[in-house]
Amino acid sequence: MHQPKPFMKEIVPELEDKVYDALVMVENGDISGGEAIISGLLKNYSHIDKVQYGMGAICLAKEQPDEAIVYFDKTNEINPYFVEAWYNKGIIYQNRLDITNVIICFKKVIEFGDKSKRIVVQAKRIIKTIEKQIRKENNLSLDEYIGLMDIYTDAFVAMEKMEWKKAIFGFNKVLTKDPKHTQSYGNLGLCYAHLGEKQKALNNLNKALELDPNYGPVLSNLSVISSLKDGEKLPPSKYKSVEYYKDIALNEKKQVNK
Repeated sequence: MHQPKPFMKEIVPELEDKVYDALVMVENGDISGGEAIISGLLKNYSHIDKVQYGMGAICLAKEQPDEAIVYFDKTNEINPYFVEAWYNKGIIYQNRLDITNVIICFKKVIEFGDKSKRIVVQAKRIIKTIEKQIRKENNLSLDEYIGLMDIYTDAFVAMEKMEWKKAIFGFNKVLTKDPKHTQSYGNLGLCYAHLGEKQKALNNLNKALELDPNYGPVLSNLSVISSLKDGEKLPPSKYKSVEYYKDIALNEKKQVNK
């Protein structure tokens, strides 16, 4: 593991004390009071990492994870070694089942954090669990998985832009490393349908169903594409397959927590 690169940061002890006091207020239930203090500090000290982190923590207390991530990102832009910001982002992404970003954030926690600290121990435990699952289901290392998901995301973006051939290239590249990636087969089906290549579209949709007979997006798309005439192109439509499995898992999680 490489040593963190040295960097300069401005330290204002009295400012850090104010941030600490504000967060204590939040912990004691006075969120608005703590927020007022941090908001005031942000006007003149937005370049201080702990001020940005403080506002991120307040956003979490207000159950505003999107806003919290923005402030934690700013924290790590100022100070890449601010472990608590990486950890909190990792927890937010874990709740969203965004595995790629969970891995990225918790790896930073492990890399930069004190091994004896609870958050580092917790990050290691989570990473180990994810690694075991990915190895079992995809036969990939964590780094390979992240790289593959980057390729998948680029391909999906290309599909949204109706760059069908570019998307097809990307999804096929994913499948060379993970031949059981259901979403890639489903999305290939859509891409080929938009190009008017009905048989290739059906072949890929059926392959997705072989892997997951209950894959909702494919089941709904299959009937539409089957009705197309040879050479007829599928009209532009909305895409939902990229979030399909995540949505199911999140819904199941909500049901358990009721």
